Amino acid sequence: MIVCPYCGAGNIAGVDACERCSQSLTHAHLAAPKSHLEKCLLRDRLKSLRPAAPVTTVAADTSVGHVVRLLAERSIGCVLIVQDNTLLGIFSERDVVMKLDACAADWRTRPVSEFMTKAVQSLDADATVAFAVHRMNVGNYRHVPITDSEGRPVAIISIRDILRYLNENMG
Repeated sequence: MIVCPYCGAGNIAGVDACERCSQSLTHAHLAAPKSHLEKCLLRDRLKSLRPAAPVTTVAADTSVGHVVRLLAERSIGCVLIVQDNTLLGIFSERDVVMKLDACAADWRTRPVSEFMTKAVQSLDADATVAFAVHRMNVGNYRHVPITDSEGRPVAIISIRDILRYLNENMG
């Protein structure tokens, strides 16, 4: 039996994808973890990181100026853009720096949907920490939304959460 590192479900040896979550199992033949930290990364689930909840969400037509104020007032790194509890995008402090032209005075009144990152990669709270670290590294993300079984955002994992976790589990 092969245990899926993403959702923990047992699968028949030889299958290419997990029957529960459809994640690839082609890497399941990899060597067993050698260090305590490797074991923790592969064993522990995102919910064990105590992700930030409740999530700050706004509608797609919310002004960028309002969203930037929310980031500053709440000392948060991102907000999620939703419509009818469906995740449409994410707007982060990186978007402020990289996408807003400080010389253009009208960005404050424009809708956040024009500047948000679309096609957001979210994860389930039962995903392993290793999977989240990989997803953040490959996608160059600092924040990953955590969604429930209906795809509704319920929390956010940040790079700070990952660093705290690593610090707690090293050695």
